[in-house]
Formats: sequence, C-alpha cells, structure tokens
Amino acid sequence: MRIGFVAPEFVTSKQYGGLGTYLYKTCSYLKKIGHNPVVIIIGDKNESLNYNGIEVHTVPKKMEPSFWIANALLLFTLNTSLRIYFKSKRINQRLKSLNNQDKFDIVQYSNAQFLSLKAPSEIKSVLRLSQYYREYFKYIYSDSNSWKNIQKKIIEHVVYRKHKGHIIGPSKTINKMVEDKTGIAVKHVASPYISKPIEEIPQNDEDNIIFYFGTYSFSKGSDLLIKVIPRILDKYPEWRFVSAGRDTPLRRPYSYGFLNQVFKKRFKQTFTQKLEQSLNKFGDRALIQKKIPYSKVVSLLQKSKIVVLPSRIDNSPNTLTEALSLNKIVVVAESSSLDELVTHGENGFIFKNGDPNNLFETLSSVINTVESNKFRIANKFVQTEASRNVTKLMQFYNRILNNY
Repeated sequence: MRIGFVAPEFVTSKQYGGLGTYLYKTCSYLKKIGHNPVVIIIGDKNESLNYNGIEVHTVPKKMEPSFWIANALLLFTLNTSLRIYFKSKRINQRLKSLNNQDKFDIVQYSNAQFLSLKAPSEIKSVLRLSQYYREYFKYIYSDSNSWKNIQKKIIEHVVYRKHKGHIIGPSKTINKMVEDKTGIAVKHVASPYISKPIEEIPQNDEDNIIFYFGTYSFSKGSDLLIKVIPRILDKYPEWRFVSAGRDTPLRRPYSYGFLNQVFKKRFKQTFTQKLEQSLNKFGDRALIQKKIPYSKVVSLLQKSKIVVLPSRIDNSPNTLTEALSLNKIVVVAESSSLDELVTHGENGFIFKNGDPNNLFETLSSVINTVESNKFRIANKFVQTEASRNVTKLMQFYNRILNNY
C-alpha cells in the first residue's frame, strides 16, 4: 500500500520533536512489512530525498507573492488564516503532483498546523490528532481569545468537520476532549512503537539519576522541574538530575515583534536558563542540556533510575514509551494522557497534575522506595507490540478505503 504522510516535520527537519520521531518509527515499520510510506513536510527548500529507505519530499515554507497581496488587501486582519490556507494549499499541490505520478492508496494528515485544510477530495485521507488546540491554548503564554487564536479555533473546527468519521488519535484523553466538544467520533489507535522485550534490554549499570527528556515548555511541566528538582537534590545528596531536549522561551509577554526585539534581553530567558539558575549550586550533580543526538539520549536513559515527565497535557509521547520499553520507573501527571500507560505503583507513579508539592512528595516516595529496594517494576508496556498497533491502523485505513 502506498501511504502518504503529510506533516509539518520529520527527522530530516532542522528542528523536530515527537511528531517527527513518531513518523520515522511508523514509516520504518510500515516499510519493513512491505508498504510504501511517503512523507511530505514543510521545510526550508523544495527538495526530494531518500532517508533510510523512506521517500521524503519537502515544500518550502516561504510565502508566495499572492499571500502578501491578499494580506495587504485585507489589511492583515486575516494574517493567521491566510498563512494556514496558503501553507495547506502549497503542500497539497505537491501531494497532488506526487499522486499524478504514482497513486496514493491513502494519506494520513497530522492535525498540527491544519495542513489538511485544502486536502484534495479525490484522495482518500485520515486525520491523526497530535494535539487539541482549544485545550493546548490553556498551557501557553498566549491569550486564547486573541483574534489570532480565535481564527485557529475556527479553522480547527472546520478541519474536524472535513474529516468527520476519518479521525484517529493515540491519546484517549485528547480523543475524549474532541468528542465532548465537537460531537465527532475519534478512533483510538495507539502509536506503532517498537517495544523491546525485557530480556533484550541492555543491562547497563544504573546510576542514581533522575532524567527528563523532551521539549522544555510550560505544557511539558518544565516550570515544575524548576521548583521541585532543587528541593529533591537538597534532600537526597546521593542523587543527580540530568535533562535534555529542545528549548523554548520562558514567557512571551508581547505579541508584537518590535516590542519583543526591544525587550529581548529582559524577556528572552528560556526554560533551560531558568532551570540552570535554580540548580547552579549543585555543580556536576545537575546537567542541563539542549538538543543532543538520539544515541546520547538513549545512553542517558539507560543509565537513569527514574524518568520524570511532568506534562500537563500531552499526546502519546515517544519519551514515555521509550522509558517504559527500557523498564524505567516513570513519574507522570494524572489526566495528562501519559497516565493512560502507567499503573500507579506497578510500572510507574502518578502525581497531581500541575502540583509541585505533590510532585516533590511523589519523587521523594519513589526515591525512598528505590533506595530500600522494595520496588520491583511490573512492566506491562513491553507486551504492546508494534504489529498489533499497525494492524489496527491498517484496519482503519481499509475501512476508509472500502467506505464502511
């Protein structure tokens, strides 16, 4: 089956996160079992390449003259909507061109950046939820009722209606939010993550390390790390903290570019800078890193004893599935969607969402339990095989293709 994947990023992008990683793992597995995945993404230039056997096409993000003409005629009042429209139009033109050369059986869109707004009706498609913007706005430093965000909410509603009956999502939490708010059904299809049987997990010597990896942001709970980790390291001098991931600004008080430039020295501080400041007195017991090679992330993950992922809201992040597949003790927030894969006291621990004091108490309890050798992890996650999840994905594709 020739399957198109339309998304804003892939592992070939300069900056990519969980979505790009998910696509790579999914396409790699589909390729392995005989399918032909094709990735179409937004990038810096117009190019086509082969990445580890996966066909990748990039569409330039630079806006065409017609976008600026339309924007000027509308006095820039619909700048957000026009950006989404033209970006979607451009990437779907490339999709149609590729389809004319070799027909796609089906195309899967990510809902990120609303690239499916101009999805061609002649090509059957599904929409995979990466997030729910109406909920996500609560966790960013932005007015959810600003004109910019109102436009995004309207377009999100249009996109969901466009794909009604053809929507999947890996997070039951986010799926339910969308169903409750829109009345549109979302099929739960877990990500086809390739898990490792316990006997195949490298038996490296673990250190007393608490590890965080992923994007540093408010929605990911990085502010909780700033408040809690110094208290933990004070209380437990034998433990260390290590983190790695993509950095983001700590706060964005203005929405106008020239004001951000004027006050950039005051407001440009990032989450990693703030985290480093809070942990400065601990010296080499705290190591804060930004984006590092995947191989190094895996090495740090294998050496750690506890993985803390304090996201307020998430989808089905690679960080969690990778930690669980390596039999690590994870600490996650309730009602964040991460708790869907964690059974408290069995393969991890759950704390009250957004509560730094409860996170401190939970981490303290976990450390005490680990030090007394009383905790024996029961990793149910390793039973979740990629083949089972891919089978569910292909079943959904076939249902769309057969119109039932």
